Amino acid sequence: MIRHHRTVDRIAAILETVSRSKNGMQLADLARALDSPKSSINGLLHGLVAVGYLTEVPNGYIIGPGLEGIVRSPDLSVLTKLARSHLESLSAQTGETVVLGTAVGTSVTYVDQVPSDEPIRYVPTLFERRPMVNTSMGKVFLAESASRNGRTVEVEASAGDPDTLRAELEEVRRTGIGHNRGESVVGVYGVAHGIRDRNGKLVAAISVTGPEARVLPRLEEFAALVRQTAQEIGSRYGARR
Repeated sequence: MIRHHRTVDRIAAILETVSRSKNGMQLADLARALDSPKSSINGLLHGLVAVGYLTEVPNGYIIGPGLEGIVRSPDLSVLTKLARSHLESLSAQTGETVVLGTAVGTSVTYVDQVPSDEPIRYVPTLFERRPMVNTSMGKVFLAESASRNGRTVEVEASAGDPDTLRAELEEVRRTGIGHNRGESVVGVYGVAHGIRDRNGKLVAAISVTGPEARVLPRLEEFAALVRQTAQEIGSRYGARR
Protein backbone atom coordinates (compact mmCIF):
# COMPACT_ATOMS: atom_id res chain seq x y z
CA MET A 1 0.00 0.00 0.00
CA ILE A 2 1.29 3.46 -0.90
CA ARG A 3 1.46 5.77 2.13
CA HIS A 4 2.14 9.49 2.17
CA HIS A 5 4.85 10.93 4.40
CA ARG A 6 4.25 14.41 5.74
CA THR A 7 7.80 15.70 5.22
CA VAL A 8 8.14 14.15 1.77
CA ASP A 9 4.76 15.59 0.76
CA ARG A 10 5.87 19.03 1.93
CA ILE A 11 9.16 18.83 0.02
CA ALA A 12 7.31 17.72 -3.11
CA ALA A 13 4.86 20.61 -2.71
CA ILE A 14 7.74 23.09 -2.39
CA LEU A 15 9.47 21.81 -5.52
CA GLU A 16 6.29 21.72 -7.58
CA THR A 17 5.26 25.22 -6.47
CA VAL A 18 8.68 26.69 -7.25
CA SER A 19 8.77 24.93 -10.63
CA ARG A 20 5.58 26.75 -11.67
CA SER A 21 7.06 30.16 -10.87
CA LYS A 22 8.78 31.96 -13.75
CA ASN A 23 10.87 34.37 -11.68
CA GLY A 24 11.48 32.52 -8.42
CA MET A 25 9.57 32.52 -5.14
CA GLN A 26 10.32 34.23 -1.85
CA LEU A 27 9.91 32.39 1.44
CA ALA A 28 6.81 34.43 2.27
CA ASP A 29 5.21 33.61 -1.09
CA LEU A 30 5.90 29.90 -0.64
CA ALA A 31 4.49 29.91 2.86
CA ARG A 32 1.34 31.59 1.61
CA ALA A 33 0.98 29.27 -1.39
CA LEU A 34 1.42 26.17 0.77
CA ASP A 35 -0.61 27.55 3.67
CA SER A 36 2.29 26.78 6.01
CA PRO A 37 4.23 28.89 8.53
CA LYS A 38 7.56 30.17 7.27
CA SER A 39 9.36 28.46 10.13
CA SER A 40 8.15 25.03 8.97
CA ILE A 41 9.53 25.31 5.44
CA ASN A 42 12.61 27.49 5.94
CA GLY A 43 14.78 24.55 6.99
CA LEU A 44 13.53 22.46 4.09
CA LEU A 45 14.45 25.23 1.66
CA HIS A 46 18.01 25.40 3.00
CA GLY A 47 18.30 21.61 2.73
CA LEU A 48 17.05 21.61 -0.86
CA VAL A 49 19.57 24.33 -1.74
CA ALA A 50 22.34 22.26 -0.13
CA VAL A 51 21.67 19.26 -2.38
CA GLY A 52 21.20 21.38 -5.49
CA TYR A 53 17.48 20.83 -5.95
CA LEU A 54 16.84 24.55 -5.41
CA THR A 55 19.01 27.59 -6.09
CA GLU A 56 18.73 30.80 -4.07
CA VAL A 57 18.62 33.93 -6.23
CA PRO A 58 17.78 37.60 -5.50
CA ASN A 59 14.12 36.91 -6.29
CA GLY A 60 13.95 33.96 -3.93
CA TYR A 61 14.26 30.32 -4.95
CA ILE A 62 14.30 28.63 -8.34
CA ILE A 63 14.69 25.01 -9.42
CA GLY A 64 18.34 23.99 -9.15
CA PRO A 65 20.61 21.98 -11.46
CA GLY A 66 20.39 18.88 -9.29
CA LEU A 67 16.67 18.47 -9.87
CA GLU A 68 16.90 19.40 -13.54
CA GLY A 69 19.40 16.59 -13.98
CA ILE A 70 16.90 14.11 -12.58
CA VAL A 71 13.85 15.42 -14.44
CA ARG A 72 15.68 15.60 -17.75
CA SER A 73 17.13 12.10 -17.47
CA PRO A 74 18.87 10.65 -20.55
CA ASP A 75 16.17 8.03 -21.10
CA LEU A 76 13.33 10.56 -20.97
CA SER A 77 15.25 12.99 -23.18
CA VAL A 78 15.86 10.27 -25.78
CA LEU A 79 12.23 9.17 -25.70
CA THR A 80 10.97 12.74 -26.06
CA LYS A 81 13.21 13.39 -29.05
CA LEU A 82 12.29 10.10 -30.72
CA ALA A 83 8.60 10.68 -30.15
CA ARG A 84 8.42 14.27 -31.38
CA SER A 85 7.96 13.61 -35.10
CA HIS A 86 5.36 10.93 -34.31
CA LEU A 87 3.41 13.36 -32.11
CA GLU A 88 3.42 15.91 -34.91
CA SER A 89 2.23 13.33 -37.44
CA LEU A 90 -0.56 12.10 -35.16
CA SER A 91 -1.73 15.65 -34.49
CA ALA A 92 -1.79 16.34 -38.24
CA GLN A 93 -3.81 13.16 -38.87
CA THR A 94 -6.37 13.84 -36.15
CA GLY A 95 -6.41 17.62 -36.03
CA GLU A 96 -6.31 17.42 -32.24
CA THR A 97 -3.78 17.97 -29.46
CA VAL A 98 -1.37 15.07 -28.92
CA VAL A 99 0.43 14.68 -25.59
CA LEU A 100 3.32 12.54 -24.32
CA GLY A 101 3.31 11.72 -20.63
CA THR A 102 4.92 9.59 -17.92
CA ALA A 103 3.93 8.25 -14.51
CA VAL A 104 5.40 10.11 -11.54
CA GLY A 105 4.53 8.24 -8.37
CA THR A 106 0.75 8.03 -8.27
CA SER A 107 0.32 10.90 -10.74
CA VAL A 108 0.74 11.57 -14.44
CA THR A 109 2.99 14.32 -15.81
CA TYR A 110 2.86 15.58 -19.39
CA VAL A 111 6.36 16.10 -20.83
CA ASP A 112 5.66 17.17 -24.42
CA GLN A 113 2.74 18.08 -26.65
CA VAL A 114 1.72 19.19 -30.13
CA PRO A 115 -1.33 21.46 -29.78
CA SER A 116 -4.20 21.39 -32.25
CA ASP A 117 -4.45 24.22 -34.77
CA GLU A 118 -8.19 24.52 -34.11
CA PRO A 119 -9.36 27.71 -32.37
CA ILE A 120 -11.19 25.61 -29.77
CA ARG A 121 -8.69 23.08 -28.47
CA TYR A 122 -7.22 21.41 -25.41
CA VAL A 123 -3.73 22.61 -24.41
CA PRO A 124 -2.57 21.24 -21.04
CA THR A 125 0.21 22.59 -18.84
CA LEU A 126 3.39 20.52 -19.04
CA PHE A 127 5.24 19.10 -16.01
CA GLU A 128 2.22 19.40 -13.73
CA ARG A 129 1.05 16.40 -11.70
CA ARG A 130 -2.44 15.09 -12.50
CA PRO A 131 -4.51 12.37 -10.82
CA MET A 132 -4.30 9.08 -12.71
CA VAL A 133 -7.98 8.26 -12.29
CA ASN A 134 -9.01 11.43 -14.16
CA THR A 135 -6.86 11.02 -17.27
CA SER A 136 -6.75 8.63 -20.21
CA MET A 137 -3.00 8.11 -19.75
CA GLY A 138 -3.43 7.60 -16.03
CA LYS A 139 -5.86 4.76 -16.61
CA VAL A 140 -3.29 3.07 -18.86
CA PHE A 141 -0.74 3.25 -16.03
CA LEU A 142 -3.28 2.15 -13.41
CA ALA A 143 -4.31 -0.84 -15.49
CA GLU A 144 -0.67 -1.85 -15.91
CA SER A 145 0.00 -1.49 -12.18
CA ALA A 146 -2.96 -3.68 -11.26
CA SER A 147 -1.96 -6.31 -13.80
CA ARG A 148 1.70 -6.32 -12.73
CA ASN A 149 0.93 -6.58 -9.03
CA GLY A 150 -1.79 -9.16 -9.49
CA ARG A 151 -4.28 -7.24 -7.41
CA THR A 152 -7.05 -4.71 -7.77
CA VAL A 153 -6.20 -1.06 -7.69
CA GLU A 154 -6.92 0.78 -4.47
CA VAL A 155 -9.14 3.69 -5.33
CA GLU A 156 -9.65 6.75 -3.18
CA ALA A 157 -13.23 7.56 -2.30
CA SER A 158 -12.90 10.85 -4.18
CA ALA A 159 -12.27 8.94 -7.39
CA GLY A 160 -15.93 7.97 -7.74
CA ASP A 161 -17.31 4.44 -7.90
CA PRO A 162 -14.44 1.94 -7.37
CA ASP A 163 -16.33 -0.89 -9.08
CA THR A 164 -16.87 1.21 -12.19
CA LEU A 165 -13.20 2.13 -12.32
CA ARG A 166 -12.07 -1.47 -11.86
CA ALA A 167 -14.32 -2.55 -14.71
CA GLU A 168 -12.91 0.24 -16.86
CA LEU A 169 -9.34 -0.81 -16.07
CA GLU A 170 -10.18 -4.37 -17.12
CA GLU A 171 -11.29 -2.93 -20.46
CA VAL A 172 -8.06 -0.93 -20.70
CA ARG A 173 -6.04 -4.11 -20.13
CA ARG A 174 -8.01 -5.85 -22.85
CA THR A 175 -7.82 -3.10 -25.49
CA GLY A 176 -4.75 -1.13 -24.44
CA ILE A 177 -6.76 2.09 -24.76
CA GLY A 178 -7.53 4.46 -21.89
CA HIS A 179 -10.44 6.92 -22.10
CA ASN A 180 -11.01 10.28 -20.42
CA ARG A 181 -14.70 11.00 -20.82
CA GLY A 182 -14.70 14.59 -19.64
CA GLU A 183 -13.46 13.59 -16.18
CA SER A 184 -10.67 16.17 -15.95
CA VAL A 185 -12.21 18.88 -18.15
CA VAL A 186 -15.93 18.86 -18.90
CA GLY A 187 -16.61 18.49 -22.62
CA VAL A 188 -13.10 17.25 -23.42
CA TYR A 189 -12.47 13.64 -24.50
CA GLY A 190 -9.11 11.87 -24.63
CA VAL A 191 -7.86 8.46 -25.75
CA ALA A 192 -4.43 7.10 -24.79
CA HIS A 193 -2.15 4.12 -25.35
CA GLY A 194 1.06 3.07 -23.59
CA ILE A 195 4.62 3.03 -24.95
CA ARG A 196 6.81 0.06 -23.98
CA ASP A 197 10.56 -0.42 -23.95
CA ARG A 198 12.54 -3.39 -25.28
CA ASN A 199 11.64 -5.43 -22.19
CA GLY A 200 7.94 -4.75 -22.51
CA LYS A 201 7.96 -2.29 -19.62
CA LEU A 202 5.44 0.56 -19.81
CA VAL A 203 7.60 3.70 -19.88
CA ALA A 204 5.25 6.40 -21.18
CA ALA A 205 1.94 7.00 -22.93
CA ILE A 206 0.49 9.25 -25.61
CA SER A 207 -2.99 10.67 -25.95
CA VAL A 208 -5.18 12.43 -28.49
CA THR A 209 -7.47 14.92 -26.79
CA GLY A 210 -10.04 17.43 -27.98
CA PRO A 211 -13.66 18.58 -27.71
CA GLU A 212 -16.13 15.69 -27.43
CA ALA A 213 -18.04 16.97 -30.45
CA ARG A 214 -15.00 16.38 -32.65
CA VAL A 215 -13.50 13.31 -30.98
CA LEU A 216 -16.53 11.06 -30.49
CA PRO A 217 -17.50 10.76 -34.19
CA ARG A 218 -13.92 9.60 -34.92
CA LEU A 219 -13.32 7.65 -31.71
CA GLU A 220 -12.50 4.29 -33.31
CA GLU A 221 -10.18 5.97 -35.81
CA PHE A 222 -8.39 7.92 -33.08
CA ALA A 223 -7.99 4.80 -30.93
CA ALA A 224 -6.42 2.91 -33.84
CA LEU A 225 -4.11 5.82 -34.68
CA VAL A 226 -2.94 6.35 -31.11
CA ARG A 227 -2.25 2.62 -30.75
CA GLN A 228 -0.28 2.55 -34.00
CA THR A 229 1.71 5.65 -33.09
CA ALA A 230 2.55 4.34 -29.60
CA GLN A 231 3.81 1.10 -31.12
CA GLU A 232 5.91 2.98 -33.68
CA ILE A 233 7.50 5.09 -30.94
CA GLY A 234 8.13 1.99 -28.86
CA SER A 235 9.71 0.24 -31.83
CA ARG A 236 12.13 3.12 -32.38
CA TYR A 237 12.87 3.21 -28.65
CA GLY A 238 13.87 -0.44 -28.80
CA ALA A 239 10.63 -2.03 -27.63
CA ARG A 240 9.36 -5.46 -28.45
CA ARG A 241 6.01 -5.09 -30.15
